[in-house]
Amino acid sequence: MNNAFQQFVIYLVDSPLKKFIWKRWYNLLTSNVANNKITFMNYGYVDLEQDIKPLLSEYKQEEVYCARLYQHVANAIPLNRLDVLEVGCGRGGGSSYITRYLHPKTMTGVDFSERNIKFCQKNHVIPQLNFCIGDAESLEFADC
Repeated sequence: MNNAFQQFVIYLVDSPLKKFIWKRWYNLLTSNVANNKITFMNYGYVDLEQDIKPLLSEYKQEEVYCARLYQHVANAIPLNRLDVLEVGCGRGGGSSYITRYLHPKTMTGVDFSERNIKFCQKNHVIPQLNFCIGDAESLEFADC
């Protein structure tokens, strides 16, 4: 690779242009999901040490393992009666899971993509669940 090109790539990685490009790419990627009802944006989880039980039967087959990732991680501490924030909520499936199964006082999902937030607000209507546009690098929430 020639030196000028390497310098240009390094500039892009460290420049404000990177965030602009990433935001456009992320919005394009998430708005073109083939199945408009897909609500998770993770690879999922399966515990090979446990029997695979028919848990989470309400989820479509393609989303069961994605929901299990939230089941595995979010059950690590009790969330009931807490205000919970998910940064990078994607299409809202995880925030919805946490709200319905772990019963926090409030649940807020934040995502970079305006299209994702509109999708979430339309598809996950639960009284204590809220979604808003936000940037993980400059959140407008108080500590704790």
